Amino acid sequence: MATEGEVDLYAPFTSDRILEVRSGKLKKYKGLNIESGIDKSLLDGRVHVNRLGIEGDEHDLTFHGGPDKAIHGYCSSHYPTWQSEFSSAASRFVPGGFGENLVTRLMNERNICIGDVMTVGRASTNDDDKAGEEGLLLLQVSLPRQPCFKLNHRFELKGFAPNTWRLSRTGWYYRVLREGTVAAGDEIRLIERPHPRWTIERVQEYLHRNTGDLAATEELAAIPEFGKECHDAFVSRAAKLRAKARREQGLDGGGEQDDPAQWRDFRIAEKKPQTSRITSFVLEAVEPLSKPEDIVEGAHAKIRIPVPGRAEPLVRAYSIVGGDNTNRLEIGVALEPDSRGASRHLHSAAAMPGDVLQVSRITGMKLVTSCSSHVFVAGGVGITAFLSLLEALRRYNFDAQLHYAVRGAADDDDDVPFAERVRALGDQVVTIYDASAGQRLSIPGIIRNMPWNSR
Repeated sequence: MATEGEVDLYAPFTSDRILEVRSGKLKKYKGLNIESGIDKSLLDGRVHVNRLGIEGDEHDLTFHGGPDKAIHGYCSSHYPTWQSEFSSAASRFVPGGFGENLVTRLMNERNICIGDVMTVGRASTNDDDKAGEEGLLLLQVSLPRQPCFKLNHRFELKGFAPNTWRLSRTGWYYRVLREGTVAAGDEIRLIERPHPRWTIERVQEYLHRNTGDLAATEELAAIPEFGKECHDAFVSRAAKLRAKARREQGLDGGGEQDDPAQWRDFRIAEKKPQTSRITSFVLEAVEPLSKPEDIVEGAHAKIRIPVPGRAEPLVRAYSIVGGDNTNRLEIGVALEPDSRGASRHLHSAAAMPGDVLQVSRITGMKLVTSCSSHVFVAGGVGITAFLSLLEALRRYNFDAQLHYAVRGAADDDDDVPFAERVRALGDQVVTIYDASAGQRLSIPGIIRNMPWNSR
């Protein structure tokens, strides 16, 4: 049996005592260009809890908050173990460290299950006395906590966050089934357990550690009490595992997206000069897929370009700078002075809206989400590899920087492609180095000044 201190983590849970109640406000986070509500203070006395959590508690709604993540619970018995495992950060592993709202000692990821329903209120003096229970705060376990890079920053440990799910010490979320009040000292009592097989620890086994088990994934996808985040993840994964099984058994007759080397016809729908040297092209599928996939930010695709005078089309890889899905995408192409024909043909009057190119399967970029800040360096058309990715990072409240070198950046942004989108990122994200003004991008200088835990 795993124990932490004097607590047997696998001992059955029926009731526990709330040791602390915490809430916090969004504030700028440790030198990063983001806000976080992870720093939560102790609350005295009874506080009201509504469907979105403890009144006055603020969440970064990108990853936290909402009805499925109204309240975060954490087991205080984990903290001594964290202290022994990461002695350099021992002083930071104390109750409240994970940004939890409710601190308990016995409840943990090994003895609570998805869908568990609990009452919260003043401890009863008679276990058989259910009088008044109808008016108590009613909570339901809805999700395991998904750790993000902020935990690395919180504890000042690079790469720390994945340890939480590897060791199943993430904490968990509650939804509020009935509003009420809570205070330190209240009893939290289990009254319903619809899924006794699915502890938080076992859910994390198939969410993170064993991702190829179709039977378990399908069972998890069918649990209605799951919050949307996990429900959608298991539904999507089950579909992919079923498709993989069909292919391996030879039962799939060759679907429209099965062949990774497949080339599809795309028609040039729009052609727009971005600068004197860079032109953007919106491409639309001639035969749209019935179930197109979303384009992953930072993706690229190989494109076949028919060039007059050449027996075979030229094949070039281009970054996807935008698009709705795999039926419609946008690329940016720079006119290369030593072009063998591809960029020269696309920029010429010979390539016009209505012309057909061929596009292979789109490949995404692997992003390391455990770092605190993402630093990009690009020049000229190189921005097309990162622009949609930067927009997504800021949309999801990640800290990001772009150091961008151009030949000239006059008031009309003559040498900055997709200028409106670049400006929308803001000066806190984008630093432009204008060669015509004598500005030079220094890689060693950028590296020296990178924020802690950056990539």
